[in-house]
Amino acid sequence: MAPRTRSTSRSYAESNHDGTRQLFYKRLLYKERMKAIGRPHIVDFYFGEKLLFGRVDRYYTPMILKSTNTVFNKFNTSMIATPDRSFAAVNFVADAFKDMLTSFQKAVMTKQIRPDDQFLSAPKVYKAFESPIVKYNDYSKKYHSALKTQFQKRNISVKNFSEFVTHMKNIIIESGEGVRRYPFTMPAYIKSGLCPISVSGLAIEIADMECGNDDDKIARFVNSANWEFYLNTCNDNGFMIDMNAPWRIVADIDTPVMQARAAAYSPGATSTTALISAFYRNGYGTYYANFKAILLKLYNEIRKPQFIEPVDCKNGTTINTEVYSRVYTGDQLAEAFPEEYFLRLYCEIRLAEEESPYTEQQQKSLINEAVSLLHATDHRPAVFAFERILNKTFDYRGSISYISNSKKLIEEEHALNRADTPRSEIPTAHEYPTFDAPGSLDQERANEGGMGHPGGGRWVGEK
Repeated sequence: MAPRTRSTSRSYAESNHDGTRQLFYKRLLYKERMKAIGRPHIVDFYFGEKLLFGRVDRYYTPMILKSTNTVFNKFNTSMIATPDRSFAAVNFVADAFKDMLTSFQKAVMTKQIRPDDQFLSAPKVYKAFESPIVKYNDYSKKYHSALKTQFQKRNISVKNFSEFVTHMKNIIIESGEGVRRYPFTMPAYIKSGLCPISVSGLAIEIADMECGNDDDKIARFVNSANWEFYLNTCNDNGFMIDMNAPWRIVADIDTPVMQARAAAYSPGATSTTALISAFYRNGYGTYYANFKAILLKLYNEIRKPQFIEPVDCKNGTTINTEVYSRVYTGDQLAEAFPEEYFLRLYCEIRLAEEESPYTEQQQKSLINEAVSLLHATDHRPAVFAFERILNKTFDYRGSISYISNSKKLIEEEHALNRADTPRSEIPTAHEYPTFDAPGSLDQERANEGGMGHPGGGRWVGEK
């Protein structure tokens, strides 16, 4: 953690420990100060359309980076604040940052800027890309543990998978707003406030400061003699600056300068839509392909191998009977429960996680339409259509007509996950490149109990 400097003014918050009213006005004062700078690339990522930047596509469906080594560039040791760590970003973002550092070096040599600023003379990487899979796995471990505690508190024992799902749904869905704040599925997690912008591969942090200390932000960044140069250099290289953490810069993929950099790696990526298609894929396809395995693992964590159950006899007495819960392999689970069962369950949970404009009856109809599409094609267009409707505002009739056009849906699904995407680019826990920073991809190998296979954190590719 960077050492503290002397406070610039008691008007700005130094922590979250002030009274609610006082803290509110101090935070407001800080935001007004940042807005008064008058630079459009200083962006509030906690508000409006930027809230989900880098985590959703133009349809507001969750997305994650493709997983090949060619998508990422690692930063050289000289560019990293702690040389024994390794960080990376999307290749064109890393290139832009490297050019930005060159500008700083030239400015120091020509005495345009001060050479002794802690963060704004020779910027270093303190944080960059974090795997959405690792972040979700870490989160889901805690969520599953909490779910297991709920089963225990309610003294629920299950004999089989069907009973487990019934009780699990009751616990998750009855929480109401709770499941929106603390989602169950990875697609909902990606869109939640719990998932950081670092999973996009577009963000780089050049300091390790406290987000809650507005006083330090003003002292170390806004009042720095090199602040104006920092503003201009970020803008020239296509970076936005996070208003709430001015040491965090985020590649603006809507700008021509960043699109030109992306096109150097993927010709044709000269628009936001084309860039997203070239470097990202949907964040729900692979998750759903592992949905059965995730649930089976959770079932095995929660079920008791054996338990005592009281049974009422015809003569009016009660006897205790020893019950053994059923054990399933992955194949046995798939044989016992058809794909329709899991698609319906997935849709029910996702509807609970999102704010839906549909009535209960309309929701049931949408699920039925998705199931019909499943039977007409396979699970991929069905999940694709459902997520498209769930995340984008449709009226009810528009949703039904959209999901009913199975031929169009299949074409759109293939266009989004293009045929020129090799199978190796399906984002699995073992296919991202390895970085040793906390939350990066090497941790997935050690993420026992993570998403996917019942024996550990491995994902399987989509079929």
